[in-house]
Amino acid sequence: MTKLDENLFEIKYVPNDVGTYKIIIKFNEEEIPSSPYYARVINPKKVKILDDFLNPFEPLNLGLNEEKCLCFDTSESGNGDIKVDIISPDNQIIPHRKFYPSTDLHKISFYPPYEGEYKIKVFLNKKELHFSPISAITRNFLDLINIKVYGDGLISSDLNKISNFFIDFSKVDLKETPELLVSAISENSKELKINVEKLEENIFKCSYKAEFIGQYLLRIKFNQLNVKFSPYIIRVGLTTDPTKIIINQDDFKNGILGEELSTLIDTKQAGPGELSVNCIGTRQSAKCEFIDKQDGCFELKVKPVETGKHLLYIRYNDISLLNSPFTFRVSAPPDASKVKVFGPGVTHGVIVDFNSSFVCDTKGAGAGQLTVRIRGPKGAFRVEMKRKDDKDRKIECIYDPLESGEYQINVQWSGKHVPYSPFNVQIFNTKEELDSFLNQYPDEKSKYLTNSNISSKNLEFLGDHL
Repeated sequence: MTKLDENLFEIKYVPNDVGTYKIIIKFNEEEIPSSPYYARVINPKKVKILDDFLNPFEPLNLGLNEEKCLCFDTSESGNGDIKVDIISPDNQIIPHRKFYPSTDLHKISFYPPYEGEYKIKVFLNKKELHFSPISAITRNFLDLINIKVYGDGLISSDLNKISNFFIDFSKVDLKETPELLVSAISENSKELKINVEKLEENIFKCSYKAEFIGQYLLRIKFNQLNVKFSPYIIRVGLTTDPTKIIINQDDFKNGILGEELSTLIDTKQAGPGELSVNCIGTRQSAKCEFIDKQDGCFELKVKPVETGKHLLYIRYNDISLLNSPFTFRVSAPPDASKVKVFGPGVTHGVIVDFNSSFVCDTKGAGAGQLTVRIRGPKGAFRVEMKRKDDKDRKIECIYDPLESGEYQINVQWSGKHVPYSPFNVQIFNTKEELDSFLNQYPDEKSKYLTNSNISSKNLEFLGDHL
């Protein structure tokens, strides 16, 4: 007895045997109201199972839709009530009958309506017994337990790699040809194709190649019943990580027909694997080649055979690299002869009102770089260059001559002079000097204008624009 406070006491006792105990409580030698109290003591561990089911730790054999009886003896466990929950293979509680052949005998009967494994939970006065739950299996389901399913492919698989598992029902007592069904589906409801191959009598090999990372639900059915542990969960992942591959995408921004594009691919952090590549143009595929540097790096060389848009697919262990396919354009090789130069800046004039602007039209000249250098009476001049319109390939050039004299304008496309380059421009102090020069050299009047195929209207527009 323990005094908890001034008016509260806690009393503990340990019963030595089952049965009903009489508890008398007195205060100052007198029984308190409601005394005596009665406590029923039970021992669930002494509940016995009778009849044909002698070992509760072995599965109970059931017949489909056949009555099964269980009898529990509570003579040594103390007076109490036996209650059972019979749980079907689909986790539903099925009905049962209960009757009492005698005071200490509790008989339960039920009819299993489905094939499979049942769980029978047994309670004495709401306390679950030590051998509960009892496993009970229908006879046909026993065949499923004897089926052996094994192999690494049951648990996990690498992406885009063939994995296997095996089904062995050689220990099943077959009375007719069984029906075997194997299927799997991904998290996003995509079906996984599984190839089932017969190795020998009643032993099968199952193979598959998963194309998506994630979990797959694998069902194996024998005569329309799931085998033990079915459905299985297969986890598909990567032993290599293509996202850790390093590649310089800028190496494939633009290409020139007839020239090779190359870049270095670093796979050292991605794990072991195999690179593959395919480059597709508008009508034809480009030539591709890998050179192994023997240090986890590979040089990729691509040689386009046509102009236009190209798609470069790079895969590692059949998995696309990040941002693959890469897109780039292939242009025709530079042709300086197709560049046209025109405008007042490449014609003779007078210093006081000289318009130094001219246009370089690179349309049809292929991919290249425009270079303009101007030398005057006292050396080089800075040239301002800007694209006239983002939609065409015309580049406007402006220079600022400060004195009269001869100016040499060199225009090159990818290192080669365009037609009529260098342009020799004479700038005079007076219009009389210009007229005298043109009268003396009449061919200079329209030397660059004629060859550029432009009219005086074009020149007036350029002059007004500037």
